[in-house]
Amino acid sequence: MEKIKTTLFIHNGYDGKPFVSSSDMRSCGYALLGTHEVEVPVPETDVVQAEVDALYEQAGKIEADALEKVHELKAKAKKLKESQGE
Repeated sequence: MEKIKTTLFIHNGYDGKPFVSSSDMRSCGYALLGTHEVEVPVPETDVVQAEVDALYEQAGKIEADALEKVHELKAKAKKLKESQGE
């Protein structure tokens, strides 16, 4: 199984509790407590299917956002018509 080496950054959170990040968060004001190198196994998966699933998920979100905007615009139009007494 393929593995990826990565560095984990352990920071002190604003609440005083440590947390782990995949990036150095010192520029955001967090104190770096240390780092730890790990090897993470890459799951065996159908890469093409994973990309297709991600595209459908993205399309669904865009569609939902657009539908919400259409409803808002129609509501504004209705309210404007009603204010004119139509």
